[in-house]
Amino acid sequence: MNVPVDKFEWLIRDSGQAWMLDFWGDAAHAVQTLRETLRRTYDAYEHRFKDAPVRTHFNDDVLFQEQQSNPHKVKAFLQAMGATSSPDMLVMVWRILQGDIIRATQMRYEYERLFELSVELEDSLTEFGSRYSSTDINDAALLRHWGIIKMDNQPIFDGFDALSE
Repeated sequence: MNVPVDKFEWLIRDSGQAWMLDFWGDAAHAVQTLRETLRRTYDAYEHRFKDAPVRTHFNDDVLFQEQQSNPHKVKAFLQAMGATSSPDMLVMVWRILQGDIIRATQMRYEYERLFELSVELEDSLTEFGSRYSSTDINDAALLRHWGIIKMDNQPIFDGFDALSE
């Protein structure tokens, strides 16, 4: 396979998410739009975690390294980018992929009137919590990526997985 000049385009294609480029019809425009969303997500991440006791940076280098060691995580993240352009929700997705625990979630919906989604995460190592919220009903699509299990007959949302193609 020829590697495109743009590393981000290569990452999208290498992770099997070329549909994200085809959807726009013009790959160069799609890469530019998605890269802008990613830049805003990196900025939101840095703003949110600048004072956290333990912080894992999130930038292009981290994303490309993750593709080498955990391509399933990058695939899941890119699928999330295909569902939302909200930097806050994409930061939430990245944190879940890094092992944060989905501590609580609330969703309110009223036909043609209201949508609210709130998710509270807890860092599995530091117990540092963070809250994410959205009023965009499209962000509800992210919930279908969550693992759903029961342990001792108790409900658990666990992880964020790529959807099969």
